[in-house]
Amino acid sequence: MASLVAEAMVQCQETEATYAIITDEVRSLVLRSNVDLETDIDAEIFVAEKVSIRQIITHFVYRETREKGLCVLDYVSSDPVWSGVTASRNPRPLPRLLLRRSFEDFDVYTMQRDKLAWDDFMIWWKIYDEEAGISGMAPWNLQPGTRLPASQLRIFGEGGHQVWIPQGRPFIPIPFETKALVVRRYRPREDHLHHLYAGRVHDPNSQGHSFEISSAISAGRAQYSQTFLGRFDGEGPLMCLKLFDERFFPLPERAWGHQYRHSRERLTDFNLALDMIRREEAVYKRLEYLQGYLIPHCYGFHKARPSL
Repeated sequence: MASLVAEAMVQCQETEATYAIITDEVRSLVLRSNVDLETDIDAEIFVAEKVSIRQIITHFVYRETREKGLCVLDYVSSDPVWSGVTASRNPRPLPRLLLRRSFEDFDVYTMQRDKLAWDDFMIWWKIYDEEAGISGMAPWNLQPGTRLPASQLRIFGEGGHQVWIPQGRPFIPIPFETKALVVRRYRPREDHLHHLYAGRVHDPNSQGHSFEISSAISAGRAQYSQTFLGRFDGEGPLMCLKLFDERFFPLPERAWGHQYRHSRERLTDFNLALDMIRREEAVYKRLEYLQGYLIPHCYGFHKARPSL
């Protein structure tokens, strides 16, 4: 029995599991690994006549998800025998919630006015943030040689499927003397990539492009963008890739923890990836005449397959 317990605890440590169950379908031994003190083990024994294995699993799943805020339960009994009788449950519809893949799937207007809608968003965000960390494929874990597949080229920019004209203050050209200083050194645009991204040449591999990472410039949690150096399809010139992954955006500061006179004042700093892309395009569009001089060439805005 000691060897079974030892093996169960080793598996708990390797898989970061909180509980282990050893059973002969007559009695069940439930072990809890204390993550703070790895040598400390809590154990409980349950008899199948009083509580089934299914009840035991359900009880500890409820207890764990309630502690981590992944499932809303008003109360969980300390005894699995009574969990299904006395627990007052109002669980979130997690399967439907997990079908959402981006911030665009949540309605900001509703979240400004309904605390439960905001709580649903926070549950979704916490699940996907933890999932990325566990998978090892979060942006800050991407190693040189990793290829990010592109699912759609040219969602914005020249030849893009969506036409959008930046609006704002009128364009005021810089003085002639200043422009003469900043345009002395020019780095030419890569014509092949430019025409490929703009849809001006035949693309023999339109469904199989990727970006091969060479190094990370800036990647981490609570950032609006993740920036890398690499090469398109693993060849050609070194380029800069800026990823806007909403799962790692900073959480809004103007959320439900503060009081506002009007609900419309809440979540005004809730940004979508689409918002960030449009701002980026607006800047490059207004400074188009400086591309290749003071700022890099912009080769458009594309969509990566959500495989992180």
